[in-house]
Amino acid sequence: MTAACSSKPDFSKVENGFLPNYQNLTEIKNDNDVTQYYWASHKLNRVFKPIEPENIYINPVIYYPKLAMHSQITQENADKIKAFIDQKINMTVSRYFPVTDTIDERTFVLSPAITQIIISPEGISPLEVLPVGAAIGTLKYLTGIRDEDVEIRFETKVTLANTNTLLATTVFNDEAEQLENDTEQLSNTHTMTIIDSWMKQLDSQLSNYKALIDKRHQQ
Repeated sequence: MTAACSSKPDFSKVENGFLPNYQNLTEIKNDNDVTQYYWASHKLNRVFKPIEPENIYINPVIYYPKLAMHSQITQENADKIKAFIDQKINMTVSRYFPVTDTIDERTFVLSPAITQIIISPEGISPLEVLPVGAAIGTLKYLTGIRDEDVEIRFETKVTLANTNTLLATTVFNDEAEQLENDTEQLSNTHTMTIIDSWMKQLDSQLSNYKALIDKRHQQ
């Protein structure tokens, strides 16, 4: 839950926000080029009685505010993407902290959400600036065979169960694997790589946070 931070991103255009505040986020880029936007309360690291989890309760992933209807996303595939993230989050968190089905006053509540999926035609490449290339690109667009870009935003927040105090927030905004055309369905196959990259980042942060707690208790 702790990390070194750099520049502050601009989330001024975020609508229907899952998080209460996007303006306090800072940017973290790890060695694998995964970019994360992140905020953590000072209560996690303060010198006097820092808040620490006894266990962690994990809410199921939701689409927030709801899954936007799209011809290339079926409800079945959307549910499979959620289930895959649920599985990955539980596996990652349980490596470092007990995952609980019940809540007490020292339980941290982790709430994840997919807050945006945008499917749009692939942008014109530099090659397509040439007359022939541009003509081919236009034909691909009109006939629906141009690749489709997929952008997904994934957000989480951590709260203290007994007071609902906000302790940490995070945002990932990445591109999944492209769809081949405007009829191919978005599925787990297209999203697994970016989800795995998010979970590796979560794993690294939880590892660092657990090490910090263990060091405190040894002093």
